Amino acid sequence: METCEFLYISATDSMPKRAVGIKRSWEELKKELDRTGSGYPGAVYFKTISAQGPQLFAVVNNDSVFYNDHGKWHRYITACNIQFGRMEFNNSNPDRSKSEDTISQLQTNESDWVFISHNGQEQYYLEEEHIQLEHDRNDSIFQHIFKYQITDLILYNNDEDHDTMSLITYIVNVYASIMVLFQNSQHLTVVSSPVNHYPPLCLSVQEQPIDFSSTLTVLCIKVLSLYDCLALLDG
Repeated sequence: METCEFLYISATDSMPKRAVGIKRSWEELKKELDRTGSGYPGAVYFKTISAQGPQLFAVVNNDSVFYNDHGKWHRYITACNIQFGRMEFNNSNPDRSKSEDTISQLQTNESDWVFISHNGQEQYYLEEEHIQLEHDRNDSIFQHIFKYQITDLILYNNDEDHDTMSLITYIVNVYASIMVLFQNSQHLTVVSSPVNHYPPLCLSVQEQPIDFSSTLTVLCIKVLSLYDCLALLDG
């Protein structure tokens, strides 16, 4: 049976989740899940069998995920790591799983950061000092990937040592370096682990402005104040 899975950020708790679905036709889904309206042009449809995710979703061009709500289609802005495969089931129409499957269940506690790349279909587990190292080096294979190949990115912050440095130092060492590393980013989301909440981005304390990517169109990050939010919107 053909399957599709993807990662996304939940609007409920702002945590990364994984949704898994089995391929179905739009007519089958409308009948089984009591949906109305037209399908999405050029989409492939899936019934969700994981505990997380919508009841159904559609994938367009292998890189965009949509959910259906009240007869209308809406795009998952944070959807990434879209992967297709096959699974064998005893039941031709399996029920949804009852077990939770989140990124927090992965072995992320050994790393400060997990970089989840949409277009690279990759996960990178890095310590904070490695961010500095990649920022300073020009010969790193990872730096080339980070700078030129990654456009859609979720940064899962599991940094336990952020309390050991000032907010200004953290912004310079981490956030500014991230913006330099991912120069080609278009969608950037930073989320915290269930245990370690990351420091906010604060532009008012910066002597040197952070050089944000000119291609960045979607940024999801915690800020210190309304001023910082307005400063980001102002460019």
